[in-house]
Amino acid sequence: MFGRHELKLFFSRQLRRLLEIVLHSLSFRLFLLGFLLGPIALAIFHHHQATVGQLLPARTGGLIAIALALAWAASRGFLPITFPRRGWLQRVIPVWIQATLGLVLWVVLLPYITGLHELILKQFSSKSLQSSSIQTVYYSIVGLVSLGFPAYWLVRAADALSGDLVRTEVNEHGRVQYQRYLLRYGTGLVSGIVFTSLLFAPLLGLQIVAWCSATLIVVVCIERLVQGGAVQSLQSPFRFRALLQDERSPWTEKIWQMAVWASLGGMIFLLQRMFSQYMPGTIYVASFVWIGFAIGFLWGVQFIATRQGDTHQAQEKVASLLLLTLVGASAWSVLWMLASDGLIAGSLWISAYWSQAWLITLVRLCCIVLAVAPLGLTAVCTLLTSQQAASINLISCCRWHRIGGLVVGCIAVQWLLTEGITYVTLVTACQWMLLSLAGLKWAQTWKFSYSKPVVVGLCASVLLVLAAPLADRMFDSGRTAKYLFSSDVYAAYRTGTDQQELGVLNDSRLLKQFEGESATYTVWSQNGLQQVIRADGLPQGISSLDSRIIPEQTAEILLTVFPLSLHRTPHQVMLLGAPSGVAVKSCLQFPVQQLTCVEPEKVLLDLSRESSWKMQSPEEDVRFAVQDLPPQLALEKTEPQDVIISNPPISLLGRSTSYFTLEFYQAAAGALNEEGIFCQRFQHFDYGSQPLCDIVATLRSAFRSVCTIQSAQGEVLLIGSNSEAGVDRDGFLSRLRKPHSRQALASLGWDWAVPLEIFQIDDEAWTEILEQQPGRINTAANGRLAYTLPHEMLRWGNKVQELQSLTLPHSDTVYAWVEDEDNDHQVSHRFKELKSMRELQVTSNGKYWTYRPVVRNQVQQKPRTVIQQVKGEGQQERLHEEDRRRLEYFKSLGSAFQSHELTVEQLVEVEQFSQPYDPLVTYFSHMELAALCKREPEKFSGEELRHLLYTVFYGASQDRSIKNIARATTLLVEYPEVINDEPRRADLLNAMLQMMKSRWMLRGQMPVGSLGLSQKDVTDSLEAIELTFAEFDKFAAHPELKDYPWEDRQHHIERFLVSPLRTYRSQLSIAQAKREHDRETNEAQDANDTLQQEVKADEARQAQEKTNPLSNAVFEVPGF
Repeated sequence: MFGRHELKLFFSRQLRRLLEIVLHSLSFRLFLLGFLLGPIALAIFHHHQATVGQLLPARTGGLIAIALALAWAASRGFLPITFPRRGWLQRVIPVWIQATLGLVLWVVLLPYITGLHELILKQFSSKSLQSSSIQTVYYSIVGLVSLGFPAYWLVRAADALSGDLVRTEVNEHGRVQYQRYLLRYGTGLVSGIVFTSLLFAPLLGLQIVAWCSATLIVVVCIERLVQGGAVQSLQSPFRFRALLQDERSPWTEKIWQMAVWASLGGMIFLLQRMFSQYMPGTIYVASFVWIGFAIGFLWGVQFIATRQGDTHQAQEKVASLLLLTLVGASAWSVLWMLASDGLIAGSLWISAYWSQAWLITLVRLCCIVLAVAPLGLTAVCTLLTSQQAASINLISCCRWHRIGGLVVGCIAVQWLLTEGITYVTLVTACQWMLLSLAGLKWAQTWKFSYSKPVVVGLCASVLLVLAAPLADRMFDSGRTAKYLFSSDVYAAYRTGTDQQELGVLNDSRLLKQFEGESATYTVWSQNGLQQVIRADGLPQGISSLDSRIIPEQTAEILLTVFPLSLHRTPHQVMLLGAPSGVAVKSCLQFPVQQLTCVEPEKVLLDLSRESSWKMQSPEEDVRFAVQDLPPQLALEKTEPQDVIISNPPISLLGRSTSYFTLEFYQAAAGALNEEGIFCQRFQHFDYGSQPLCDIVATLRSAFRSVCTIQSAQGEVLLIGSNSEAGVDRDGFLSRLRKPHSRQALASLGWDWAVPLEIFQIDDEAWTEILEQQPGRINTAANGRLAYTLPHEMLRWGNKVQELQSLTLPHSDTVYAWVEDEDNDHQVSHRFKELKSMRELQVTSNGKYWTYRPVVRNQVQQKPRTVIQQVKGEGQQERLHEEDRRRLEYFKSLGSAFQSHELTVEQLVEVEQFSQPYDPLVTYFSHMELAALCKREPEKFSGEELRHLLYTVFYGASQDRSIKNIARATTLLVEYPEVINDEPRRADLLNAMLQMMKSRWMLRGQMPVGSLGLSQKDVTDSLEAIELTFAEFDKFAAHPELKDYPWEDRQHHIERFLVSPLRTYRSQLSIAQAKREHDRETNEAQDANDTLQQEVKADEARQAQEKTNPLSNAVFEVPGF
């Protein structure tokens, strides 16, 4: 019997023996070499990507460079020349060690490669780089420098080492062993990339992992140089052409293979674009698309390696059967398009119920691999039709006509998408092209009969591919954007809301969708007069079609107001990114001399011309210029700027990686003059405190003075400057009160004092925060943010509390910067007026006259005076300009109300007092004007609607009034001619329903007014809803509106608004009856109490009369 000690000793010996076998195995050594080179390859590629960006010319140049390098490395054995002698370096150091050390040296020199990029960039002029073709040439040269040599060395190391091991170990089956050794190396390389991206890079950063791998590789190389004399003596780089050389194929065969690989390359990118609609397009999506292709590729090589012992006829039969994988791959892609509903449902369920970030990431990435791997398998299996199995290996697959076809197909579909060809058209074209190529080749090589299951499967696949135009339309990026990128949808899904109803939770309606260089864009109508731009489902910009009715987005206006007000004289301004065009309009409201807008996405500029720039185009302004350049190139080629404003995509996306690196901030700092200011928008909707600390630490490494300003919920402005004056400069208060600043802030419904209430953290406070929680600098080499933000977003936890607990003790308002300038206490006085305005907006409940006593008391009882120098009279005290305007306003208003017949001139006279923005006049003047227009609805229905909509959309967040919404709905239905555009009228009516729903939900938390007032509001709401429902049938028949689910929207409103209102009305009726009953009961009780008091009084009086005899005496009046 074995005891516990003996068993432990036995298993330890067996494990030690197994490890010794594995470690001394040549296959394991190749796998380990590939595994160690994986982090190095990933670090080099990520550095290039984070340096040049991910725009279309940059992607094209990178792919061209990699293709040329791989084809160059794979073709070295096909040269017709053999060299009898080797160079002295090859006699001393083996070729595979040279290539490996080249990769190690390259990863060490990564921080200095940027200097080579700058040297190459100097050879191109700024004007020539405006052309996309010149940009592609530039990025191709940069790619050859950054990626070409590493790609060549990766292939060269595998080729040389595998050839040496074959020569050392086996002679008669050299090609077979060479094939298998390359397979082990490729498996290790892919495994190293996967483990590094998922585990090591988020924890340590790419640079540290790459350096550790480089250190181990150097140790291995030294060990092999010391002990590997036998391998060294057998080095003969061009002796093993037979190991690499595949059978000579005719040019028709090469063209066929190129077409197959081109179709597969197109499908790879199209699948990547598809998966970016189901999940955020982080760096993992693009990486695992190619990893999935590589895994399928390795599976194919492994399968072919297992067929080495088959006869020639058996291999031909297998090759003919494997040719059908072209049909299978095409049908497989069609199935993924058909599975759109299932993928949406699965994504909803995972996001709503799963809390483990690692599990969500793993499932998503496995889906990507599962979808793309068959394409890699197909790419290898199709080669078996023209050559022997032993000649197919990783190196031979990199021949120029194969790797070139793959890259050409991948690049072609990207450029075709930007030319307006739809996604569905390109997907169908690739699927039909694969089917056609399979049919063409199969007709030439068909020799065998297949079993019935194979025939049935083949026929089903062919029919499925032929029906691809119908199947591909099942995939809709608009549906994925609406369902999968909204927290409201997830919350409703958890409560059991039907999936069809999830699409009508709000009033947003899809207007258009189109493909851009970097993403799929969808444009949505929201609140009737707002357009929301989504890139791959995520919001990228919001623009107001008419800022006189609905406000602009807060974050985009503050992005321009703060830096342009902080700088004393902002003459030269550069705007990096204008997704909605709002920032451009806001900048041009300031007295800048030149505004340079850098926006490489032309489709976004075209969209701005159709929406936010339609009423007033900035292109008519001589100060405005557009540069079609990537931001990185624009910063290198620009003249010194006063202010640089960066508006990048959401930070977790892969295409925003290059905007948050130390190299980008250093380039921005170099493009500023001595007093320049840099401002960047950073969106951190679902992050904890560490990402913000990391990004601030990175910014502080490039700028002397840094601060952050809370611009919106989940957003901050990162502001940096190298000026000795710092960020908070003298005169900021006076510049903020200038007319242009007030005009820009008025588009938000803000007064000039509102930005002073916003929280900010200055440079000294950030020093204390970073001492408490150190931040890690994000560079292009380490990629900390790129690999940590996706995991941080998926992490469940109270991230808001984490962030507030760290930053709130160190935060202060912007008013702290200007407190010394507020000598006349105008800011504190303005704060009181803003507080009064907000209280009145909440408590007025549609009563337009309630603000009048407050303003009159402000002017009459607490008038403000200013001392002015009058010529010939000396100094005199006069009424403050704003108080004087308020008195004139009431005078004009009183004249309008007293008029028997209202005129347009009277309305204009009253409305002129709404600008510049006055917190106690502007908002309420629109209520007054709406009340004036209501007196003559036939004449002023359009003006009344405009003023009512202003009060609806510019109201406070706690506003619970219903009257203005109900009245606006009635006007839209009874006077449809006030809105000439029927889709816009439909959107406005839908928006009124949404606003009504929101305000009644708010009333459920904070009731308003008496029972009678509430009953009136309920009745008005139900009547307005019925009027709107009657219009839904008309909208459903309209050509532009028929795609919107009006029936589902009506059902949703009935469930969540109409039904609760009817229940509430019944409760109000019961409450009213109870109140009447209580009142009658109280009256009866009071009568009973009064009666008892009267009885007691009578008894007391009678008792008094008995004690006084005279009281009972009867006196008769004498008759005269």
